Amino acid sequence: MILTLLAVAGLWKLQFDDQPRRIYRSDDADHALLQQTLQDFGSDDNDCLLVLEQEHWLHPQGLKLLSELPERIAPLPGVESVVSLAQVPIWQGGFPQPLVPVNTGGSPPKLTEALRQAILQHPLVPGRLLSEDQKTALALVRLQEGRHRLQDFRPVVEGLQLLAEELSRQPGLKVRVTGIPAIRVEIYETAYREQVRFATMAAVWALVVASLLFRRPQPALLCFFATCLAAIWATGLLGWLGQEMNLLLSILPSLVMIIAFTDTVHLAMDMARSRYVGMGPAPAGSQAIFNLGRACLLTSLTTAAGFGSLMISRIAIIADFGMVSAMAVILAFLAVVIAAPWLSTWKPLHIPPPRHLQENRTQKLLTALADAVLKRPAKVALLGVLLTLFLFWVAMQNQPQNRLSEASPQAGDTFQALMHCDQAFGGIQQAAVLVQWPPDMDAFSSPVQKIQRQILDFLEADPFYHAAIAPLSMQALLPNQAVSAQSWNWLPETFRRRWLRPDLRQALIRSRTPDAASQEADQAFQRLETKLMALEAEYPGFDLALTGTCVVARRNIQIMVVDFARGLGLAAFVIFMVISISFRSFKLGLLSLLPNAFPLVCAASMLVFLDIPLQISSAVALTVCLGVAVDDTIHFLSRFQKEWALDHQLKEALKRTYVAVGRALVVTTLVLAGGFSMIMASEVPTTRLMGLLTSSGIVAALFGDLVLLPALLAAFYRPRKTS
Repeated sequence: MILTLLAVAGLWKLQFDDQPRRIYRSDDADHALLQQTLQDFGSDDNDCLLVLEQEHWLHPQGLKLLSELPERIAPLPGVESVVSLAQVPIWQGGFPQPLVPVNTGGSPPKLTEALRQAILQHPLVPGRLLSEDQKTALALVRLQEGRHRLQDFRPVVEGLQLLAEELSRQPGLKVRVTGIPAIRVEIYETAYREQVRFATMAAVWALVVASLLFRRPQPALLCFFATCLAAIWATGLLGWLGQEMNLLLSILPSLVMIIAFTDTVHLAMDMARSRYVGMGPAPAGSQAIFNLGRACLLTSLTTAAGFGSLMISRIAIIADFGMVSAMAVILAFLAVVIAAPWLSTWKPLHIPPPRHLQENRTQKLLTALADAVLKRPAKVALLGVLLTLFLFWVAMQNQPQNRLSEASPQAGDTFQALMHCDQAFGGIQQAAVLVQWPPDMDAFSSPVQKIQRQILDFLEADPFYHAAIAPLSMQALLPNQAVSAQSWNWLPETFRRRWLRPDLRQALIRSRTPDAASQEADQAFQRLETKLMALEAEYPGFDLALTGTCVVARRNIQIMVVDFARGLGLAAFVIFMVISISFRSFKLGLLSLLPNAFPLVCAASMLVFLDIPLQISSAVALTVCLGVAVDDTIHFLSRFQKEWALDHQLKEALKRTYVAVGRALVVTTLVLAGGFSMIMASEVPTTRLMGLLTSSGIVAALFGDLVLLPALLAAFYRPRKTS
């Protein structure tokens, strides 16, 4: 009760991390350069985009609508500026003026041939604010600097969506909202909404299935309350540690409930057996701790070690996830071994003595399976080894992947607008080249201009990059079309700061990039960096660096996926050592590797068969599969050692282990696999993938522990007889 009160207090202290940038934060030089660049030149990921589609835009009513957008959008909180093709500057009469003149009285502007040509030849319009076919126009809504939290830009996104709905009522006009802020809002809101919905569905599923299999509601309710308590303790831990709940840590309560549920089911089964032989509720609970406490502790230690291995990650969010998860697993162990026996003494949750302990359909099926496996264990084990090796070879063909669209709900307008912008404008994400020149030059000297021209040529020649803009690109906006300090200063200061910082001896060349596959993006980034290195050699004293939120985020999320995979390898080694030491047998540790690896290679090879790349959600699913497989393996081995000590008959001990442990494994598999299969109805592709892999891996873990492990033990393990 004291621990629960402390956990509830921790829940009150819990904060939610709604700053999406933190998910790819690291301590490397690339991230430090990105942070400094964003501070010096402004953010590259805080533009909302109003995507406006109609038959064509170069007519008076279309230009009038684009001219009026700033007046309708500017009152939204946090909006710094609004730019469409109507507002881009052009030099006229000695001063910068809007490209499309605003008529008094609100009448549509007169579309002369000169204005049409000015629009189509403006350096910021074609392919940037107006698609090549002139059917799609963009309005860039720039948010004020420093607004990086969801609560800061959610009102803008919601206001733009209302405006889009209103404008879309006009005949022939379709308006949608996209951009990094809008996508982030949709991802976060969908994730938290679905988490509540699917957690509720999974809890109901667990209660129904457990009640049917136990044939009593009391054991099912006991398991439910004990696992909920474990989740409360784990979530309260986040509050006391000062960890903010982010997208990754948001799955921690569910993970803890999974781990706690497996142990609770085993305890409930053991208490039912004790009740069958006449024990009261309290003695049955004590006996369950005596029989399974060591096994539950080992499962918690191995699972905690698996999560703890993620602390080696180079990405802060992964390292924190590993540390917190390891601590939460130990708390879950304490919650289960304290709460489950204690709750069983409450009269409403008394586990009644079962009517039949051995003679039921499940036990008969398990006995038949044991006979089939143990009849030719060597052949079953050999087939298992060959199948695992084949699936491992297939799984090694996986390639890490990271795309913005894969984490976005695909049914909404935000995603559809993102895809449309990829086709019409070459993407909405930005890569940037930071140019720094020597102290003996100025921003408008010939070498600085030449190197900008060469970088622009690189970007324009590469099909991956689109709509590249440098300070040099602005010369058409300036008097005499020449870039100089005097003419440059006529442009608005907020506009100039986005491209050129003479005080820092730096210029920024920006280019749009599509939401492409990781391999395609990585190759494009490498091509550009190779050319930048050659330019640095040609122009001594210049520093050229590829940066941008999309560049660093892609690379760091790739690192996150790789670190998850490395952590799984380290976890497998740690689990092998813990099992070997705990059961005092390196042979048992080696034999346990196959059934624990089997669900991982099954799930990972499924990605290859389905032609789906490795993502963060995939790596999390593999971690869950390993945790469930290890839990079941340890419970099987622990019970096997007890049964072996009775008569030293290997196959008979294995058969009795099937009967004693198998039903609990089947219950946990049905509940967990069914619960995870529900999230395959998610709107988010990565969530659907996680549901598919986890449910499949959990079923494969059951096969590994009820087929491969007994076959390996019968074929290759010869335990020493003890007196």
